[in-house]
Amino acid sequence: RDKNNGIWAGGFTTGLLKYNRTLDTFEKIQGIGNPLPDADIVEIIPKDNETLWVCTWSGGIHEFNIKNHQLSEVLIQGNRINRARTSLIDSKGNIWLGTDEGAYKISKDNTTTRYFNNDTEKKLSSDRIFNIKEDSENNIWIGTNAGLTKLDPRTNKTTFYYKQKGLPNDFIYSILISKNNNIWVSTNFGLSVLDTKTNTFKNYTVNDGLQNNEFNGKAALKDEFGNFYFGGVSGVNIFNPNTIIKNPHTTNTYIESVDLFNSPILRNEIFKDTLEFKSQENILTFNYAALNYLNPEKCNYSYKMEGFDSDWRPITKERSTTYTNLDPGTYTFKVKASNDAGIWNDIPDTMTLIIIPPWYKSLLFKIIAGIIFLVSFPLFYLYKNQKLKNNNLKLERIVNERTHEIKLKNEDLKIAYKEADNQHKNIQFLMRELTHRVKNNLQIISSLLNIQSNYINNDAAVNALKVAKNRILTISHIENIITIEQETIHIDDFIRDVCESVISVLSDDELLKFKIDYELETIVVKNLNTTIVGLILNELITNTTKYAFDSYSPTNNLKISCKTVKNSLKLIIKDNGKGYKNSISGSSSFLGIELVKEMVEQLDGKILINSTKGTTNIIDIPINNIS
Repeated sequence: RDKNNGIWAGGFTTGLLKYNRTLDTFEKIQGIGNPLPDADIVEIIPKDNETLWVCTWSGGIHEFNIKNHQLSEVLIQGNRINRARTSLIDSKGNIWLGTDEGAYKISKDNTTTRYFNNDTEKKLSSDRIFNIKEDSENNIWIGTNAGLTKLDPRTNKTTFYYKQKGLPNDFIYSILISKNNNIWVSTNFGLSVLDTKTNTFKNYTVNDGLQNNEFNGKAALKDEFGNFYFGGVSGVNIFNPNTIIKNPHTTNTYIESVDLFNSPILRNEIFKDTLEFKSQENILTFNYAALNYLNPEKCNYSYKMEGFDSDWRPITKERSTTYTNLDPGTYTFKVKASNDAGIWNDIPDTMTLIIIPPWYKSLLFKIIAGIIFLVSFPLFYLYKNQKLKNNNLKLERIVNERTHEIKLKNEDLKIAYKEADNQHKNIQFLMRELTHRVKNNLQIISSLLNIQSNYINNDAAVNALKVAKNRILTISHIENIITIEQETIHIDDFIRDVCESVISVLSDDELLKFKIDYELETIVVKNLNTTIVGLILNELITNTTKYAFDSYSPTNNLKISCKTVKNSLKLIIKDNGKGYKNSISGSSSFLGIELVKEMVEQLDGKILINSTKGTTNIIDIPINNIS
């Protein structure tokens, strides 16, 4: 029915129909514009006085102008919406659409809000919607294939109702709201009414007079007199929810029997109010029933085991419950029931249980154990005290024996220390004499080489003598350093001292043709053969002095750097001269390079010589003790 009381209809096979009041017949309407699918109309919505929204199964939503029969497709949030099988125009004039993709609310200003299952803020129980209704408090009720959803449109807060909360079935076909704001729903297993004040359900089945437990979608109507019409697979149920009479009588509940290990107890104690069981008899089943002869299958039960349960167990239709592994103690089992109308009798039937503890948990055993403990404690103390005294005596005897042995060993150590001290003094005297002799001999050899070079006219021989002299002086300088610091050495200071010594000797013979730069990382090493390191520096600096540069220039540079890379000492001697290939021609120079390689191998190291632009000597020496 549109806003002008015109009656419109549509279906899967009829297309869009309009009722002719004069002829009492329906006429088929052909739209102008976008073709309207003829065979899949699922909902017609009176949008205003001039237009209808025609919702189809697979062709989207179309706006139909009643006067000129003009058609145009309606897109919701830019998308075609299919299967909008139910709708609602709420009290605010908003249009609600129920689809297979959730619910859509279209406001008067065409603002659209979508509600769907995966939305964390506007969540539904399911996206497949079959009916939408608004109650007197402006709450929106949405029936889906997975339960009932209550939506507060002011806050978008949703509340879900499932079978676990009292519904007979989760498939909701239709919703009708009674005068007292109770929510009636048709399902796949009867009718159910939600009392919104107590938030409880009352369910009706074929036993209450329904045509069938299964109902149909879109088959529900509330007429102007408040009568409800629900259509199902076997007919229609018509009733007025305000005239339904509830059973006002409460029902009594009785504990019928108690099973032990799933078998009835054989002793004649069932009529007692208190039962006793041994500690191992702790798996008990209670069978109970409510005396209600009107729809007894609709009675609900709730029970509680005081001493074990903190609160009443959830409502159930089961007429028995089992408790396992009850600890020794006293318990009271209580059970109550409701009638078929959901009215509870708050006076439960009760039974007291006593689980007798095993002998080792009895009071007598605890008293005896306590006495034994109190008596054994002082006896144990005396035993431990005597044992401690015996151990102390034994320990004292062992200490005296060890003290005597230590005194004898101390005397022997004093004699050995005195002898070692005398030997150390003798060694120090010999080392001083040896050092003095070595220095004198090195100085004599250096002087002889100087004299020899003055009487030789062969340049190659003179150069060889100079190289030998430099090596001797380098060894002498290194010997001074080793004398001062034998176990550990600051390798950065060592390299600088050796290089300065070599440069000083070389500058005595001729003016230096380059400047020298240092880039030395502070490193302390142990057990490094510094003599070989010094000789390597001597050879490489000598080669730079003789062959790298033809004349002095401010740009001529020799850079010496040293750093650690993991457990390796990286020594780099780099100049910007001519390089070996362009400057070295004598065999003696190549002999110096081979000597450097041999000395590097003695240190278990590796050398890389690059003589493309100037000369770069990169030496890696493995070291284990780095500070």
